[in-house]
Amino acid sequence: MSTSSQIIKNVFSNWAYYFLQIVTSFFLMPFLVHSMGDAIYGIWTLILSTAGYMGLVNFEIRSAVIKYISEFRAKKEQEKINEITSTGFYSYTILGGIVLAITLIVANYFDRIFQIESAYAGETKIAFIFIGLNLAINLPFAAFGGLIWGYQKYDFNSGVEIGMLIARTALIVIFVKMGYGLVALSIITIIINIMGQIARVFYAYKLNPELVISYKLFKKETWKLISNYSLFAFLITIAAQLIYNTDNV
Repeated sequence: MSTSSQIIKNVFSNWAYYFLQIVTSFFLMPFLVHSMGDAIYGIWTLILSTAGYMGLVNFEIRSAVIKYISEFRAKKEQEKINEITSTGFYSYTILGGIVLAITLIVANYFDRIFQIESAYAGETKIAFIFIGLNLAINLPFAAFGGLIWGYQKYDFNSGVEIGMLIARTALIVIFVKMGYGLVALSIITIIINIMGQIARVFYAYKLNPELVISYKLFKKETWKLISNYSLFAFLITIAAQLIYNTDNV
């Protein structure tokens, strides 16, 4: 496929995903408010927003992975591709452990921090733990997503996101209509996410059959290369998070 054709596919697949997000949010939010009530929907929004801030722990390593995968792919340096992906994967695995620890600590105080009614406290704690676990699992797989983007296959990632969005929305509607609440929403989120990440892993190896993920390829110099680039992307992400998500809290 020519470069221009791939760019067009990437652009339109991204547009399709963002459009579907808007349409889904437009119809799903009133449905959840009507079906679950203002209080529970407010708690769900609060859980997702708080988890979004914990997501800042990723330090935008994926941006560096994308950049250097693209560079070393152009140079046909497979060993460097393996080093970048492995370093990204194991860095994210460590950060995932940190996120999980933070989640368990915050979960114990979540109802007191945000003054959640006692009737919802137990369910809120469990749902928050599942969402935090989802984030912790998601982090290591970001290295594979970064490799796919490094190969300019944004259309595949968008396709996965669209499939996840449709499946997640359908399951949420079904289970909420059956009377399930916050815990069900969080379990649906984590299951759909794992399925999407597995698809990314398989596709990453399809794009690069010679890909090797090993702790032996976690190099200090590679980590410095990644961190020096990701720092600036991380600062931009913090700004975006403050601008677009503070109002939810």
